[in-house]
Amino acid sequence: MTQSFTQFLSTQWRNPHRRAWLGVLLVLALLLPLWVQANRWYESRLLAEERSRLTVEASLYANAISSAVNRRTALMRGLHAFVESKLLDEDFDAEFAVFANRLHLSAAGIHNIAVAPDGIVRYVYPPTADNLAILDYEPLRDPRPAVRQDVERAIASQQVILSGPHELLQGGMGLIARQAVFYEEQYWGLLNIAFDLPPLLAESGLTNVSNATDIVLRDGLNGNVMFSVGELTEAEPVRQRILLPDGEWELVVAPSAGWLALIRPSLQLFQGAGLIIVLLLTGLTYLVLSRQASLEEGIRSRTQELAAVNAQLQEELAHRAQVRQQLEQRVAERTRELTTLLDMSQQMASVLELRPLLTIILDQLQNLVAYTEATISVRQEDAYLILDYRGSYPAEQIVGRGTPLDHAPLLFGTIKQGQYVLIEDIATDTPTAIEFRENAPTSLDGLVERVRSYLAVPLLVKQDVIGFLGMSHPQPNYYSERDVELVTAVASQAAVAIENARLYEQAQQLAALQERQRLARELHDSVSQALYGIALGARTAHTLLQRESEQDLPQSLAEPLEYVLSLAEAGLAEMRALIFELRPESLASEGLISALSKQTAALQARHNLTIKTDLLAEPDVPLPVKEALYRVAQEALHNVVKHAHAQQVLVKLWCEETHSQPQTVNLQIEDDGIGFDPTEDFPGHLGLRSMRERVERLNGRLHLESRPNMGTRLRVAIPFRLETGS
Repeated sequence: MTQSFTQFLSTQWRNPHRRAWLGVLLVLALLLPLWVQANRWYESRLLAEERSRLTVEASLYANAISSAVNRRTALMRGLHAFVESKLLDEDFDAEFAVFANRLHLSAAGIHNIAVAPDGIVRYVYPPTADNLAILDYEPLRDPRPAVRQDVERAIASQQVILSGPHELLQGGMGLIARQAVFYEEQYWGLLNIAFDLPPLLAESGLTNVSNATDIVLRDGLNGNVMFSVGELTEAEPVRQRILLPDGEWELVVAPSAGWLALIRPSLQLFQGAGLIIVLLLTGLTYLVLSRQASLEEGIRSRTQELAAVNAQLQEELAHRAQVRQQLEQRVAERTRELTTLLDMSQQMASVLELRPLLTIILDQLQNLVAYTEATISVRQEDAYLILDYRGSYPAEQIVGRGTPLDHAPLLFGTIKQGQYVLIEDIATDTPTAIEFRENAPTSLDGLVERVRSYLAVPLLVKQDVIGFLGMSHPQPNYYSERDVELVTAVASQAAVAIENARLYEQAQQLAALQERQRLARELHDSVSQALYGIALGARTAHTLLQRESEQDLPQSLAEPLEYVLSLAEAGLAEMRALIFELRPESLASEGLISALSKQTAALQARHNLTIKTDLLAEPDVPLPVKEALYRVAQEALHNVVKHAHAQQVLVKLWCEETHSQPQTVNLQIEDDGIGFDPTEDFPGHLGLRSMRERVERLNGRLHLESRPNMGTRLRVAIPFRLETGS
């Protein structure tokens, strides 16, 4: 239905003359609802203005009434002060008449002023016949309950109580202000001032309100109507509260003819003007559309001719813009790639340590070519060992794993020839894809979901393959020839940087080794020989003296000789351990067990520690692993002596192997010292950091347990055999 109506309008709109009439109808359809809404808005605005005006008028009346009442009740304070000061005077009658006359003249509508000692009216002014009739009147015995309640409240509160309006005993409606008088904290009597209601209303101007307005003045507490003009039939009148010293009144005001009658002339004028504007706009629309229809007939043919030419120009411009955008995009990509390669080259050239260098390579590579998993592997004997890893697995689970060359002959054979390997989809059954799945460094669970495209680029140093850079992506056919070029460029720089880092590390190790050998020789030729001579001399002296005396030596001579002998032997043991530390090549000749035994013996003799050892036979592990374990043990025992205040130390060394992990050699050092909180900052943090870095460099793990007053346990596990499968 909607589509048919749209087609009808489209057909009619093509005819210029019909378009003019359709335009008129559309303008009317648009303007008439706006005209109706405008009328409603203007009506609501007029109503709000009239209501606001009447609210202000009612507020003025309410304020005037409140002010008039307050002025009259204020007279009570003057009367109260007068009576309190004169109640004991003998000429109270004459003075009351003079003072009451002043009060009576100060405000219009005061009906009478009465004083009731002991609650009985004894004095009244003015002394007219109707006022004198209330002499001996007791307000507390008034037959009207409301009057008695007001009198009781006046006595109890000692404040001015406004009562009424009531029918006065003298006749007519009026208000009565009452206040109790106390003398020496005892009730003396009651003061009354009666006000006629009509003068009060006349003073506020309420009796002069226009007949076009209905007014009702009622008591706010009981709702009694005190004054009214009109019948007040409007459902939504204006209400004003009139606050009095003791209670409130309510003034209700509304227009007699209703709110709509007030605004009808203005609303009708607005409606007529709006309708005229609608008709004028409708006529103007018809004239404009008719004029446009005649012009369109003349330009339609010319427009069709120009449209064809313009379409050709737009197509040509769009094609040129697309070509330009593609060129700019390519230039931007090439600029970014070259900038990234330059930054990588500068960063790799400035780093000589292997571990930070590997981090820079993998982090910067992500800025060039996207990957979800990436590895850097190096050739070690007959296998490729993973040096660093980025991906969904923890790095410590992947780094250190290796794959023998004969397990992936296709993949490694291509790498060995200095060529890259690109597997577009490892889920296929191609030989290279099958070989990759069988030797993947991560778990096969979910492998196809994590890895689909795989790219491996060799690391070449002077035509020698030292390793390869591998990366993968979960999207098949992801890597392009351009990606291969970029990764190859990164690999060529990374290979040189890795080789430089390895040579730098070897140079550092060689320099350290030579310096240690020099210090070991000097200590052995000087201090060690001297300590040995001291020990030999002390032992010989002890033997000769004992032989000459042919009995035990005197205590004064035996103790110094034994002390010198023990110091010399302890120093000699410590010197041997120190010389062993300075000659790491001795680990290869004498072994790790011998080194640990010498170290523990030296500490036990020097620091009077009880050191228990549980050492296996000499483990068949690489020399770097032995040296790392020895250095960690040396640093840990140094911390025990310096910080732990321990009595007993356990040094344990053993090997273990599981089915899913490579064989590991484990070192455990445990003491019964004071312990510490490993999470807090303390001086030993530097030594712990050094031990952890040394272990992690060999892909090992260091675990530390300690609590205050509970001792410390340090355990190190280092793998020493390559894992041969995924």
